[in-house]
Amino acid sequence: YQRRVHGIYQKLYQLRKKMEYLPKDSNLEVASYTKKKEAKLREFRKYLVDKDVVLAITKYLLALRNADPKPSDPVNYLQEYFGKYRDPMWDVMDKIKEENKKMEEKIPTLHTKIKELEKNLHHSLIEKRIRAIFAKLEKDKTECVSFKTLYKLLCGAAKFDVTTAVNAAQFMKFCLSLAPPDNAKNLNDLLEALEKASKGEVLFSGALDNPIFVQIVEAIRKFQPQYLLEYSCLLYTSPSPRDATLSRMPSSA
Repeated sequence: YQRRVHGIYQKLYQLRKKMEYLPKDSNLEVASYTKKKEAKLREFRKYLVDKDVVLAITKYLLALRNADPKPSDPVNYLQEYFGKYRDPMWDVMDKIKEENKKMEEKIPTLHTKIKELEKNLHHSLIEKRIRAIFAKLEKDKTECVSFKTLYKLLCGAAKFDVTTAVNAAQFMKFCLSLAPPDNAKNLNDLLEALEKASKGEVLFSGALDNPIFVQIVEAIRKFQPQYLLEYSCLLYTSPSPRDATLSRMPSSA
């Protein structure tokens, strides 16, 4: 029995000695990585040889060694040595870069045009709203809207001292003069009030001190339609009946 146990211990001892020479797991991983790296390196070396890259570099080094005098800038010399060939794709790239540069130069002009178009579109939408308001206010098909009628629609009061009637073009000018061009919100509020009034909604009954109502009334009082200005100019420039009695002929004396 003792001999048998002793034999087992000897076999375990010999087995342990053999295992000491085996690489551990980490060593196995390093060995595997090293083999893969060496395989890729061999593949890359074969690629350089097959594509004559090694030959080209060797020729350059020989040319550099035999150069007399030696170039002061070996890097520039290297570029000149290998720069004789130019891939046609570089010409395509240069053309694309030039086109991109021209397009970038046009961007500020295009932005300006976009802003102008947005401004024109906004102005057109405002004019469309004003034409719709005029069409609803002009119920009797006279092609005119009285400020007195507009005043009554706004506050419900029939008494108003301004009785001027305006046509579509004059009403457009009046509405555009309600607020400064740069104050879009104020103009929108004013047009909204006129839109509601044209639909029969009395907004300012008992609220004559409302800022929107006050602003509209002040604009009505200040507004002078073009035909009134032309009429006043005509009266100013027309000769008086007394001037007609004066003789334009030279004196017979």
